[in-house]
Amino acid sequence: HLFTTVPDTAFDADDTVGGVKKTLKQALKAPFNLMAPASAFVSADGKTTSAVISPLTTLVSHDMISGNGKSLDDAEKAVRTRMNLPDDTDLKQDFVKKGDAPLIKLAQVVATAIGEVKKAAKDDNGTSDRDALFAALSYLKQNATVLQDALSGTGTVSDQVKTALLIDALKPDAKVLIEDAKKVTASGAYDIANILAEGFYDGDCLLEANCGGTPDYFKTSGANGKWQGQDYTLSNGQWSKNAAVSSSSNFSLTVNGWVANGSGGDSGTFTSDGQGGGTATETNTGKKFRLSTRMVDLSGKTASSIPNLLPAAATDLTFAPGSKLFWIQTSLLDDEYRLHTGYPLEVWSCTVSACASTPLTSLDQFISAYATDKASSSKLYQQWSNLVFTFDAGGTATGGSVTLWGPAGCNYNNNSCSKAGSALYEIRTVSGQQVLIIKAQAPENRRGEYLMFAAKDGALHGGSYRPAGTDESNDPSFNKAAINSIMSAGNKPQVVD
Repeated sequence: HLFTTVPDTAFDADDTVGGVKKTLKQALKAPFNLMAPASAFVSADGKTTSAVISPLTTLVSHDMISGNGKSLDDAEKAVRTRMNLPDDTDLKQDFVKKGDAPLIKLAQVVATAIGEVKKAAKDDNGTSDRDALFAALSYLKQNATVLQDALSGTGTVSDQVKTALLIDALKPDAKVLIEDAKKVTASGAYDIANILAEGFYDGDCLLEANCGGTPDYFKTSGANGKWQGQDYTLSNGQWSKNAAVSSSSNFSLTVNGWVANGSGGDSGTFTSDGQGGGTATETNTGKKFRLSTRMVDLSGKTASSIPNLLPAAATDLTFAPGSKLFWIQTSLLDDEYRLHTGYPLEVWSCTVSACASTPLTSLDQFISAYATDKASSSKLYQQWSNLVFTFDAGGTATGGSVTLWGPAGCNYNNNSCSKAGSALYEIRTVSGQQVLIIKAQAPENRRGEYLMFAAKDGALHGGSYRPAGTDESNDPSFNKAAINSIMSAGNKPQVVD
């Protein structure tokens, strides 16, 4: 990959006004870095062409690196999908020379965000330049499109981006982003076939004395192109296997409509490229995703050597010989729609003496009930995953805009509510089901997951939407030696298979 540093003494053509040039520092911009995949400028016969290093090629390079050598074509496709760009968009082109205004603006957004988010990551003491850069690119991988949608249209693009980054739903969390970056920069590629042959484990309530739940762990293993998961729960001091059952409240949208997600055990198929990459498919939902698998050798290391890996009480834990940590990243190959039916949506109306609720049954009813012009007088705000919003007037059958309110929880206290920005929403029909997607992320979830709402069985429910090409959250997984070290530290019995 080609790499360049753009210091604050550089002149950006975007900052030339009336023939007078400004440095990045004079334009109050943060310095940034850019990358480009070298293979993009080398033909099959080994001949090279002029290379363009731009904010867009930077996104492609990052996708290839974080994807364990993902191919150039696959990375470009993933970036175009995430950025809502046409399939024939050439990300390697000199769009400035061609005067392509939409791509120029998009590049300005990306470049400013790289600088600003990298600066925020660098402000966290001890963060290397590389980790700070990958933290910024991790942020953009999930937020670039939504960030662009949140621009106000007033002032320079750079100023608009800085303002948008202050919105609760878009504010970068430096510590989380640095942790994401280190999953790539502090690990090595490891074949998924080897990981499944060993088996990998994750669990809940294994170390905490009072975690508010029942200790359990989940093991995934596989061979010959097939994988199987199994859930275990601690009962009477022993691990017992849970039967695989269909969820009663969580559903995924498939070609056959809404299908209940499994619990207690999952299964599917996989392919491996032998280089830490591959693909997998879930049997139950048909969900397809690309795999990027990495490993960290934990032999003899303490839990404190990897920040936030385990609860603070376990920082003195020393892992046994042969212990391994696996970072297993899954990137969706298709859009994912998930619905949570445990909390049907309703609208409340109150008088002096009592309050009553009316169940919501359709998207039209939902939009009408939580209209922005009702917010200040009747406290009619909708809150889902701590994102508070109302629907603006002027929406159509395919979408419109929402007003975002803050701080979170303001629907319980009108006096604390103030406008915190805006976002777009889209209404689309997928596999015969109508869904509404709000293109803003909840404050506690900045990983490319957007709010979604849909009707099922005569009631309206909330859920989540992830576009193809986005990565799902990858929590740490462990091999048997490592999970047993954790079990010992938490006074739990060793795992059973």
